[in-house]
Amino acid sequence: DVCSSDLLGRNDRAAELLAEIVAENPVNLAAYDQLSKIHLLRGEFDRAAVAMRQALLLAPIDPRRHEDIIRTSLRAGDHAGALQAATEAEAKFPYITGFTVLRAITLSQAGDHAAAMMAFERALVSAANSNPELLDNEFYLSYGGAAERAGHHVKAAELLKKSSALDPARSAQACNYLGYMWADRGENLARSEEHTSE
Repeated sequence: DVCSSDLLGRNDRAAELLAEIVAENPVNLAAYDQLSKIHLLRGEFDRAAVAMRQALLLAPIDPRRHEDIIRTSLRAGDHAGALQAATEAEAKFPYITGFTVLRAITLSQAGDHAAAMMAFERALVSAANSNPELLDNEFYLSYGGAAERAGHHVKAAELLKKSSALDPARSAQACNYLGYMWADRGENLARSEEHTSE
């Protein structure tokens, strides 16, 4: 429609202007931040991550910047970049368990299941002591998915059930995952049908 094409045109022009600004002044933090926002709006996650990394060089002590790079790199499908960013953030901010969780998710998505399981377990122990709020249904859903992909089906079922129990109102994804896992394995067929229909 006309409005969205007009907005895209303005974003294109803004991106051009911001690129000129950072070319003239490579330490302009605000310009990198705006450029990354425009790339995100346009679905250009790889380019957004590049702008975010440039901004991080200028403001390295803000943990949120590290998290944004990890999440944006994952959206871009750049597992290596996300893993590097998560590993660096975890080393820089060892007291922020969320970076261990992000590293675990990244390892799982990259197919390194054994390392993902170790990172999830480390995050579980650490968060239980310092950040129990991190151990929510999303955590157990991610951990359960990693366990299933690692071939630990009994553990995966426990974790997915825990995810469902923690937030029944938002349990559809965990229930479906569990139901399909059981169906694929020919296990608990009556219960798998219940879970996939929830």
